[in-house]
Amino acid sequence: MSETDVAQMNTMRELGIGTGKIFAPFAGQFGGYRYIGFSKKDMYNQIQKQRRIGNGDAESALQYLKEQCKSDCAMYWRHSVDEEVIVFSGVNHHKQTTIFADAIVSNKTEETYVWVLQNFLEAMNDKHPKCVITDGDLTMRNAIQRVYPEAHHRLYAWHICNNAGKNIKKKDFHKDFQKVMYADVEVEDFQMMWEELIVKHGLQNNGWAAQTYDCRSMWARCFIRGKFFAGLHTTSRCEGLHSQMGRYIEGGHNVKEFLHHFQRCVSHIRNNEVVEDFKSSYGDELLQTPYHSLERHAASIYTRVVLKEFHETLLETEKMKIISTHQTSSHVIYKVGKHYNPNKKWHVSYYDRGSEVELRCSCRRLESFGMPCSHGVFVLLILDIPQLPHCMIVDRWTKKAKAAQVVNLQ
Repeated sequence: MSETDVAQMNTMRELGIGTGKIFAPFAGQFGGYRYIGFSKKDMYNQIQKQRRIGNGDAESALQYLKEQCKSDCAMYWRHSVDEEVIVFSGVNHHKQTTIFADAIVSNKTEETYVWVLQNFLEAMNDKHPKCVITDGDLTMRNAIQRVYPEAHHRLYAWHICNNAGKNIKKKDFHKDFQKVMYADVEVEDFQMMWEELIVKHGLQNNGWAAQTYDCRSMWARCFIRGKFFAGLHTTSRCEGLHSQMGRYIEGGHNVKEFLHHFQRCVSHIRNNEVVEDFKSSYGDELLQTPYHSLERHAASIYTRVVLKEFHETLLETEKMKIISTHQTSSHVIYKVGKHYNPNKKWHVSYYDRGSEVELRCSCRRLESFGMPCSHGVFVLLILDIPQLPHCMIVDRWTKKAKAAQVVNLQ
């Protein structure tokens, strides 16, 4: 293969074109397979020759990252060993999956995970995460407790339910377990429901049931309610991210190749965010509810995707009604119910502090998801308050979310 052929082949590989698909474009370029001048085997041999960097693999990857740092000051990397990849992902202000960092590790020990988490913390200017969601790996759980002791650690609901089905084969247990898991009740009621579940299925001496109960604060809704997890609770985002990464990264990549294609994936994700930033910043949203003042104010602060969710909340208020009010020395308590559903009741506390008002709802949706609940918004409409008060706005869902983060880091 000539130097030009090798350069063209490498360019196509850098763009994510599989090796097996590269040979055909050469045939089209030269006017047929017989005129190419080299075989597919020659091409594979050339690729293997380029990959034979042996102990220089990590050094080559390091040099690649140093070059990246010259053009991207946000690039952060400390070590690389070609074994397992840990990806730190989350949700941006458009509710898109985003990648913060990745780590390549040689083993799965607690000390290795501690090292990874500490380096990630350093990369984030020592700003600790408020919440962490994992699949429940015990070694990672211990490492998180050591490095991020104040973070709320939650387990993916899918993993818990899947393990329930694998460990307890009794009829109806999986269904009964999910009812207990998702029950929107107080802690005392959860305890009673759990005891009934254990007795019903005869699990008093079951080891898995005991271990699962010990970590109940990481999966039961009554313990998680009020803790902010940005709406994450299933593995769907994780699976979506794996699928997206699979379009860029193939098995058999060495460290340098992996880093190159991983960076391509990150660039694609960042571009999607830029596109949404543009859509949210330009153009006026059409009003979709009768509550124009409140909706117009929400449109001025929320990103486009989050505004759609708020539209649903506004429409949900039409199902609400005031059952009773109670005046205290400091605030008014509104008991809010739902038409045609007498069992549903919530308490909204309204504080009038002069220039600023404050609302708190017993559903704790604002604390859990960062979004106003329909019960609180309904009280705003009843009181003819034309804008969302500051207490009901979480910066991370607004158009200025990234600007706020820059100020905080400075």
